[in-house]
Amino acid sequence: ARKGLGKAGGGGRCCVLYFDGHASHLTPEGLKLLIDNYIFPICLPGHTSIWAQPNDAGGNASHKQVLADATAEWFANHRPLPGDSPADSKLRIEDFNGIYCSAWRQLLKRLSEDKLHNGTNAVLSGWRV
Repeated sequence: ARKGLGKAGGGGRCCVLYFDGHASHLTPEGLKLLIDNYIFPICLPGHTSIWAQPNDAGGNASHKQVLADATAEWFANHRPLPGDSPADSKLRIEDFNGIYCSAWRQLLKRLSEDKLHNGTNAVLSGWRV
């Protein structure tokens, strides 16, 4: 076993790890490492993990999209120029905080516009916009 991983649950007790069947999660070395450390992997059948993550396809989908858009915009505006240090274009915690706040404002704006065009919006019912 790899040093530092230890036995799952302490004292040699075993545990179960559920994961989806994406190819990046399935390597013989990785599976052996888990089993050697009493972590027994259970692979969910393909295209079923969405049922375990309903917010990814529903309530949080809009939020994920505006956050992805805001992050892409930040990276587009922070490309390194010749002679710049790679650190100049690295995303820092304070940068992410600004990105997140910008995305949240954009989400509220989109939801507010949706409310104006389509009547009430259940997501906004408890928020002042």
